[in-house]
Amino acid sequence: MRGKCKFWWVVIIFCFNIPAFGQETFALITYYPAPFGIYQRLVTQTLGVGDMNNNGIGADDAPDTIANPGDVWIAGDVGIGTTTPQSTLSVAGSAAIGTNYAANTAAPANSLLVEGGMGVGVNNPNSVDFSQGSDLVINNTARLVPANTAPQANFEGAIYYDNNEDAFKYYDGANWK
Repeated sequence: MRGKCKFWWVVIIFCFNIPAFGQETFALITYYPAPFGIYQRLVTQTLGVGDMNNNGIGADDAPDTIANPGDVWIAGDVGIGTTTPQSTLSVAGSAAIGTNYAANTAAPANSLLVEGGMGVGVNNPNSVDFSQGSDLVINNTARLVPANTAPQANFEGAIYYDNNEDAFKYYDGANWK
């Protein structure tokens, strides 16, 4: 008789999902092909990899899939084309940045193509901008596209090639010379 009572209690719990017994925790642990295998395809809406706050991997490391759909969060270094990244982002090869460049233009070997503005030490570039004190070093050649009029960006030290006068011009802080 006692065996039949236990059986019916188990049936009631599983079939009717009594709220006190309704919560469950599910853990899936796999060792094939992970951790060293190769996935042919991995599709996810949001991905978090690693310990985001250096306190051991836990529930607080999980990305918010509702607030940040499509995000990829990675704690540690990322290597593209390398298995031994030495920086937060290490790219072995070339890169193209920008809507059209990334989709339609292959960067030359070990080069960076940037479509649009690029800032070094500035947070709102309208062209290629460098913060004061930053240097632009060119080891090979540089090309200034000839212009018929002086650029609107009048800042001391700016240069351009004046196509009409066939000469380089520089801005001294007050005038183009």
